[in-house]
Amino acid sequence: MAAYFELMFTSDFCADAESAEIAQIIRVSRAKNVAASLTGLLMFDGARFCQHLEGPEAAVRATVARIAADPRHSQFTQLHAGGNGRAGRFSAWQIGILMPDGPSPLLAFGAMRGPAAVDHLLSLFRERQKFGMHVV
Repeated sequence: MAAYFELMFTSDFCADAESAEIAQIIRVSRAKNVAASLTGLLMFDGARFCQHLEGPEAAVRATVARIAADPRHSQFTQLHAGGNGRAGRFSAWQIGILMPDGPSPLLAFGAMRGPAAVDHLLSLFRERQKFGMHVV
């Protein structure tokens, strides 16, 4: 099996895109992630995305390059990329979705890079699980 790799980024949802496109993005992403042996977590607050993808490095990088080129995304910012010797952090999903209520936790990612950004996403994920919030 190829070495396990993870990459995390944020991007803004293009103002010209329709919010109904989010369901299509998720549906298509899940199918493509299955085919590429990728798993991960996507957080969307209505305006911004934060995504963590994990799997074989070539597949992760190809998927992220496709996302970065998608005109529905702007202000693409890579927060972390690197090897991860552990099993997938979000291996239960082709793409798990968190859609937070209230103030956006994505604003905190502005200055974060590297493992600190991944740790922050994991803490948000665990917080949602702890309080019984649904992750789809």
